[in-house]
Amino acid sequence: MNYAYIIKNADTKPVLIYLAKIMLGSLFIAASAQVSIPFYPVPMTLQPAALMFLGLIAQPSVAMGAVGLYLFEASIGLPVLSNFSGGAAHLLGTRGGFILAFLPLAGITSYISRLYNTIWSQVLGCALGNVILYSSGILWLSHFIGMEKALQFGLYPFLLEIPLYIALTVLCAHYFITVNTPKK
Repeated sequence: MNYAYIIKNADTKPVLIYLAKIMLGSLFIAASAQVSIPFYPVPMTLQPAALMFLGLIAQPSVAMGAVGLYLFEASIGLPVLSNFSGGAAHLLGTRGGFILAFLPLAGITSYISRLYNTIWSQVLGCALGNVILYSSGILWLSHFIGMEKALQFGLYPFLLEIPLYIALTVLCAHYFITVNTPKK
């Protein structure tokens, strides 16, 4: 097999577009982290909504690639987390369970929303992704402050936010997809 011929004649445009989508998705997640209300020990940010939106509008591989890149950026210390923070200490600290669950949140949302491609499958994908997000985050947080306080600080303040984020995200994604779909 002549690899030089394959490399020379390969169409790199689709690969570059795919990588650009992943990079833009990572930037979108980082920007959403900066819109926050500083709660302790877990700040309220727009990240869950951004992750669901990304999952709803992008293929699962692009959504998870963007989150993977974002987690890599955070782990090497780039200021992509809330309040322009970053580094392994944040990933291993009180917020770590939530941050590490970003990957399944985006992946589950993207995959399930495409099963039937309806509004209800999008809502189901977002809801299941949030179950994973908050379960992981609360379990992780409970190692630092106990289960009762983890629920008090990691779930209860967000109970009204979760369905609101899901509804707004599904509506925004539906509008985004409708506007960006070519007319027949």
